[in-house]
Amino acid sequence: MNISHRGDTILALYPTTRGIGFIVMQSPLAPIDWGTRDSRGKQKNAVCLKKVSALIDAHQPDAIILEDPTAEGSVRSD
Repeated sequence: MNISHRGDTILALYPTTRGIGFIVMQSPLAPIDWGTRDSRGKQKNAVCLKKVSALIDAHQPDAIILEDPTAEGSVRSD
């Protein structure tokens, strides 16, 4: 399913221990979609990547935003 929008579409992703959080927006005050996608089990990373791929296919973002894991205050496991 492809969803068309006017203007630049941004997909922000936030990895968690249980999957990934996301928001799709055209501006900070214009969210289009948001939520979480759970991924559990031995193939958690592969499942999570498939869910991210589905979000990209559905929304066709112009930009994808991720947290800088090397930034001060960022807490990420190896």
